Amino acid sequence: MVAVVAAGVLALVVGWSVNTIVADGGDNPSDADDSPSSSPTPQSTDSSLGDGTSRGELLRACSAEVSKAERAFSAARAGVHHWSVHVQARTDMLNGRMSEKKMNAVWMRTRTAGPADLRRFRAALQHYDGTVHCDDLQEVPQSRKDAVIGCVARSKTASETVTAAEAVMDDWNSHLQHMATYADGGMTSGRAQRLWVRAWRTAPANISAYRDGHTALANAPSC
Repeated sequence: MVAVVAAGVLALVVGWSVNTIVADGGDNPSDADDSPSSSPTPQSTDSSLGDGTSRGELLRACSAEVSKAERAFSAARAGVHHWSVHVQARTDMLNGRMSEKKMNAVWMRTRTAGPADLRRFRAALQHYDGTVHCDDLQEVPQSRKDAVIGCVARSKTASETVTAAEAVMDDWNSHLQHMATYADGGMTSGRAQRLWVRAWRTAPANISAYRDGHTALANAPSC
C-alpha cells in the first residue's frame, strides 16, 4: 500500500514539473516562436505603416491630391492659351505676319477673357494643398514600395505641372494688372510699354514649361 502511494506521489511531482516547464517556455528568450530568426507574421497590403495610418489610406489620400493637382493644371489651360495668343500677336505683327489693327483686336479679345481665366485657375488652386500624403508614401519600407512607386512618381510630376501653371498665370495676371493701372492713369505709357516688352520677352519660357507639363503627365505612371 505504501509503495502504491509513493508511486502516485512521484507521478504527480513529475507531471507538475513537466507542465511547469511547458507553461513557462514562452517567456524564455531562446524560445523558437519569439526568436529574431522566426518568420514574421504576414502583413496585408493595407497594413499599418507604424502611425496608425494604413498604406491603403495613404494611397487613396495621395491619389486624391494628384487629382486636385491635375485639375488645377487643367484649369490654367484657357488662361495659358489666351496669354500665349496675346504674346504671339506682337511677334507676328513685328514679323509682318499680322497687321497692327488685327493685333489690337487680338489683344482686346484675350485681355477681356483674362479675369475669367484667373478666377477659374484660382478656384481650382484653392482645392490643391500640395502632395504631403504622397510624400509620406516614401516612408513605406523598401520591400513594399512596388505598389506606391507609381503614385509617388505621378505626384512629383503633377506638383511640377502646377508650379508651371502658376508661373504662366502669374505672368498673365501681372500684365492684366499693368494694363488696368495704365488705363486708370496710374502708369505712364513709357513704363507700360517697357513692362510689356519685358513680359513679352520672358513669357515664352513659362508657356513652354506649361506645355511640356502635358507631355510629362501623359508619360507619368498612373496613381
